[in-house]
Amino acid sequence: MRFTFTKSERLCSQILIDALMQRTNPSFLIFPFVFSWKEHTLAPGMKAQVLISVSKKKFKKAVDRNKVKRLIRETYRLNKHLLYDRLEKKQLILHINYIAAKILDYNTLDQVMVKSLEKIVNEIGA
Repeated sequence: MRFTFTKSERLCSQILIDALMQRTNPSFLIFPFVFSWKEHTLAPGMKAQVLISVSKKKFKKAVDRNKVKRLIRETYRLNKHLLYDRLEKKQLILHINYIAAKILDYNTLDQVMVKSLEKIVNEIGA
């Protein structure tokens, strides 16, 4: 598996985002992230699409929001194989919401991302 995070892996479709934001989807909190997901049919060959969001209320400056998003994308990019290896025929749309009030270090985010992806795989039953 290549450790990339391409445009096709990013969730950009407003229709899919609206489907994901319905309150009927499962979600859980592992600080500093809130994860929610939905099984959905994607393009052939796609396993998952991800939406990453950081609150403008907690991070007023765009430079801080962008830094947090870059850290999250990097941790996801390096650990997505935990999710992809276990998803056989299932396809997901995934929302990662950062809720901490300050920027945490990379190592902490990486450890939490690993735990979270493993929890998603266990809850999906893949």
